[in-house]
Amino acid sequence: MNTRNDINSSSFAERLNRIHNLRLMRNTTSELSAHTGIQLGNNSFSRKSPFITRCIYSEFAREVAERTGFDLDDLLTNYAKASVYYEKIKGTKRSQPEFHRNVLRCLLDEKFAETADKAYRVAAKAAAGFNQPLLLLLITDLIPTFRSRTGDVSPTILLEQLTQLRDFLRPLYMSCTFPSAPYLIQQYKAYARRIHDGECVTRLDLIYFAVDIYANLENNYIPRQNFLANQYVYQHLLHPDLESGIWRERDCGGPNPIYWFFDSLGGEYIVIRKEFNRQQRQVKETYYELYIWQNEDRPSFMLYKEDQLSNLLQGRPLSERACMLGSVTTNDMEHPTSLELAFHTNCYEQFPTHLTRIADRADRAFMDNLTDGTWATIYDGLHAEYGAIERVITAYSIYLEYASETLSDGRRRVTSWVRIPRTGLLEQADIVTPMVRIHYDQRIYLEIIPQNYIVDITDEDSIRQSGLDVVDSIVVEYPEPETDALAQ
Repeated sequence: MNTRNDINSSSFAERLNRIHNLRLMRNTTSELSAHTGIQLGNNSFSRKSPFITRCIYSEFAREVAERTGFDLDDLLTNYAKASVYYEKIKGTKRSQPEFHRNVLRCLLDEKFAETADKAYRVAAKAAAGFNQPLLLLLITDLIPTFRSRTGDVSPTILLEQLTQLRDFLRPLYMSCTFPSAPYLIQQYKAYARRIHDGECVTRLDLIYFAVDIYANLENNYIPRQNFLANQYVYQHLLHPDLESGIWRERDCGGPNPIYWFFDSLGGEYIVIRKEFNRQQRQVKETYYELYIWQNEDRPSFMLYKEDQLSNLLQGRPLSERACMLGSVTTNDMEHPTSLELAFHTNCYEQFPTHLTRIADRADRAFMDNLTDGTWATIYDGLHAEYGAIERVITAYSIYLEYASETLSDGRRRVTSWVRIPRTGLLEQADIVTPMVRIHYDQRIYLEIIPQNYIVDITDEDSIRQSGLDVVDSIVVEYPEPETDALAQ
């Protein structure tokens, strides 16, 4: 049974027996017996009428779709095909988990594949046609092969297998520039919590976990997938009025008051924590970047500390602790006076979970009472400055402001531009695409945000090293008109 036709041609009883033997829907025979109302043993479904087995299979298909979004026939087909391939490579180095992790790197990361050992590249080509999450689970011995007869599975075993899978996948996140390892940890904790709470978690959920995390890895490694994920966030950004307020943490006391401020940066926020030290007459400022977007049925957030920016700008992998994810609750999404953040990952920076607006930001008297203008400002780590950037988009190029001058009437005139070829994902960039100029650690960068395109423009040497050039004027390019073959 290794093709979709085999699945379709097999009887419903055969499919149900396979589901039972694999413990996909329930962890024990007794649990599945109670669920179906049938006293089950080996191949028990074969003794039931075609009508009964068709009805049960239909109900299983509905349950699988509700729990995971999978098509049950597709799942069984992919499981069977991956098992056949695994049986062929079993006992060879291709079936070794550490070897297979590099095979996955080849499938996910084109740059890694270009310089990887031939053995990894050949194995990746051979494995490319199979369902990667299922093959991964087979190679790590976390699920049995499709035709196996396995015994009951305990919740304790499932939790151990979930932990093994998390630990196997974690190094893959450390190799990509824009890691979402917090997502891996978030999902792991959610499943572990469900197991501890006694919910129904089975091998079906283990498979779904692997599929979900693999899709997240694709979003991190594959530029096109990363762009689509970013595009989804930007299309669903929420922008409540946080900027016009001065905010304070709930139950925040002590001699040194702490206040929070929000500045708008396109569709996101720069969040500033200000701690006022009266004894030393210092204001310590810590900066974060915050995105809030509508994630399906609830507002979600992504938060990271600004001191991670150097890795991002220089194309180095971010640390696992760089990014924090969670959901947002407000009393009013347009003009909130309270903001609650539920962290689905660890809150590494001890960011507050509840902020309350205590004054309008226009009320300067409030801040005047805190300082007299002579206090020193110190920064927690390096501080970035963000600025708007002029841009012109033509058919084949993106022109971003490089240098400008201020005219006598106060207006600004761009005197030179960085010209960027509009190729690949940059073909999707247009006049409203979020772009920003960043001053950080004595360097200047331009970023086209959804495409994760960052270029150092500190000087012309930096620009040339990026394969770009600086121009004084803009050439308006027009696409070649398409030839009408019928007119010739």
